Amino acid sequence: PKTQPTPSQPSPSQPNTPTTPTTPRGGLPNDPLFSLQWHYRPHGTGEGFSPGGAGFAAFWEATQIGSRNVRVAVLDTGLDLTHPDIRGSTNVATGVDLINNPERGGDGDGIDADAQDAGDRCGTQAENSYHGTHVAGTIGAATTNDRVGVAGGAWDVTVVPVRVLGRCGGELADIVSGIRWAAGIAPAVNAGGQQIINRTPADIINMSLTIQAPCPASMQSAIDAAVARNVVVVVAAGNKANQASLYAPANCNNVVVVGANDARGGLSFYSNFGPQVDLLAPGGDVFSDSDSDGRPDGVLSTRTTTAGCYDPVNSNSTEQCYYSFLQGTSMAAPHVSAALALLASQTGLRGAQLEDALFT
Repeated sequence: PKTQPTPSQPSPSQPNTPTTPTTPRGGLPNDPLFSLQWHYRPHGTGEGFSPGGAGFAAFWEATQIGSRNVRVAVLDTGLDLTHPDIRGSTNVATGVDLINNPERGGDGDGIDADAQDAGDRCGTQAENSYHGTHVAGTIGAATTNDRVGVAGGAWDVTVVPVRVLGRCGGELADIVSGIRWAAGIAPAVNAGGQQIINRTPADIINMSLTIQAPCPASMQSAIDAAVARNVVVVVAAGNKANQASLYAPANCNNVVVVGANDARGGLSFYSNFGPQVDLLAPGGDVFSDSDSDGRPDGVLSTRTTTAGCYDPVNSNSTEQCYYSFLQGTSMAAPHVSAALALLASQTGLRGAQLEDALFT
């Protein structure tokens, strides 16, 4: 499986020195880059709205900001725990690295309880994607309302990073193990035979990844077992402008399949489609600037990069950025996971009832 981001050229830098976080109370967040996150705005036109917005701001203004009792596992490349908007975040729980192949893992230590993103560079790629960090930042791994960087969809949430993608993608067995570990079904076992038990089993699992294949039986079995434990499994539809039915886990049963919309509110040009797709969420389009603000219409989240960086406030070039715009159904899926986290906090619902609440 390959991760799914398409990077934009411009990428915002870290604008401020971190300050003492304030206690989140709701309303619009004070994070300085929030104004560039069109994807959280209410759906509509005019000041403060976006035709492609997902409506998070309206929830926040109603003081619905989530709860750390709600747990979202992110099966991805891991999490950059050194990122200035994530380092020390109380929203991040201890995760796991389930990559068994040392060459793919790249960190030299196999399966362990360290979900730090050790990189996924492949071939001629110049840098790591930090794909999982971008996805997790959208859900809520980034500290929100702390006057630093960006906002996350759920201000209060527990994000559990599960590293299953490494150099040049991932392996089916690791992803299946990741589903089972995230749901609290089975522990991981390291090279020394020691068990790594998930102390924070997920209510929601986010998988922003695809395999061009029928749904593997092992993956379906793991998904079914997770759903039986009242876990909602959210997956990306894929970025090939093709039928989602050709790609797993979008073609598996018992999953919420998320396609991507752009800032104009339409289906993004790259998004997979078809009857398997349950709903659209903001995935962006880095080649457009529909609101004429001088920035691409990508989804802005946490991701360290050195490619084409500039400070979004003054457009000055900079050598390293801690935030960037990406596009993809990978970016759309975590919006749905964050929305489910807010609804779970508000209603106390889990599993199929929580999924029904999202659609109704």
